[in-house]
Amino acid sequence: MMHGRRRLFTMLVLIAGCDQDVDSAAVDVPTSLPPQDTAGVDLLGDTGWVFGDTGDFGGPTDEVPDNTLEMVHEAWLDARPIGGPYNAISGTLTIVEYLDGNMAVPWCYVEYSMVGDLVEDELEQCTDCDYTFSVLFTVTAEGDPSPDPETEEPNPDIGGLAGCASPELPEDDEIRTFGFSEIEQTFYFNYYGAGIWVPWYDAQLLNDELYLLWTETTGFTGVEDAEDQ
Repeated sequence: MMHGRRRLFTMLVLIAGCDQDVDSAAVDVPTSLPPQDTAGVDLLGDTGWVFGDTGDFGGPTDEVPDNTLEMVHEAWLDARPIGGPYNAISGTLTIVEYLDGNMAVPWCYVEYSMVGDLVEDELEQCTDCDYTFSVLFTVTAEGDPSPDPETEEPNPDIGGLAGCASPELPEDDEIRTFGFSEIEQTFYFNYYGAGIWVPWYDAQLLNDELYLLWTETTGFTGVEDAEDQ
């Protein structure tokens, strides 16, 4: 029995010791780090970079364009000989741009004659295409496509080739090289003869006719520029 009492006494002493309150005031526990004096200390080192004045950009950026411009390029080209394989294409490419959806008065209008001959030199061909053509673009009409029937005066608000905003339109009598892939339904442009074949138009071959199409609508600020001139 003596050993059992000793163990019981020892347990009671331990419990009593744990039950004592700890005086928190007697323990110095910092609640925040003291301020560090960094005056005169180069924390990043001298990078040699000098930040200039960015200036004032005149207020918040206006992310809403003043106008929208829809650009439509469309062509119907005859492919010959009938039934293929083809060695020539010819037809008309029409460029029309509409400002803010105004279909009655286009922003600009251009018509090209397109005449293309097969490129037989393998070094100049589009390797992933079915056909490669050297195409001559000739401007056949520009500006108002429907002048007033009484006065025959064109509408001066409808621009011609120089007034179109479409990027990289052909100049009059310019020759460009294109490749047509029937599987990818794409008309590729050999970008200014650099050997880089850029997708230029969606293309479909329908009963010996090659249909080309490209459309894009973008924000536009050219109206203000035109009024300022």
